[in-house]
Amino acid sequence: MLNIYLDNRKITISADIEDVKNDPNTVIYIDKNLSEIADIPQIFYNSPNIQRLHIKSDNPLSALARLGSRLTPISAGGGLVTNNKGEYLFIFRRRKWDLPKGKQDPGEKIKACALREVEEECGLKELTIENPLCKTYHIYHRNNLLWLKETQWFKMKYTGNGNTIKPQKEEDIEIVEWVNKAQLPTFLENTYPSIKEVFMTSNRLLSNLSNGSPEKQTESCPV
Repeated sequence: MLNIYLDNRKITISADIEDVKNDPNTVIYIDKNLSEIADIPQIFYNSPNIQRLHIKSDNPLSALARLGSRLTPISAGGGLVTNNKGEYLFIFRRRKWDLPKGKQDPGEKIKACALREVEEECGLKELTIENPLCKTYHIYHRNNLLWLKETQWFKMKYTGNGNTIKPQKEEDIEIVEWVNKAQLPTFLENTYPSIKEVFMTSNRLLSNLSNGSPEKQTESCPV
């Protein structure tokens, strides 16, 4: 299953429609009946009354490629960072709690991008990547264009002993904060749906490891 967000609304692509076929807030499209799947993002953007749009497709990655064929692509990398206390690193920007992430530079590897963005946005060094988590997608409008942003998320570990963190003010980041597990529900109440999915993926991978299942990268975060 692939999820593409536009603010708090969502386009879902999957082969199964059982969980949405009786949902009055979901519009369902059948991929094989669509002559112009590339028109859907503009239709969705111009239809704020539609909260969720579900595309039934046996090949979600192919459908995603066609869906984004008329959008301007942008790639980004980000990190779900924990420290030795098991706390999570959050940033506060534009009245929302978020995870550090940012645009990939030309020629830059996505892992290097993710590490650089966490370092720049949080003033933090001594980071290591433990494993890839998932990709999230969202559509936004800027400069008279619709953009499709793909963010590759990594599980990271802060290995230092200090607590020095500094928000990158020029990126509108007001606060950088370590959040313990007891505080986590409160912070997730004021964040983006895609960030919640990153945590869901992380929790699922931890559960698989505890059950003896192999850990693997996912193409998109699950619902």
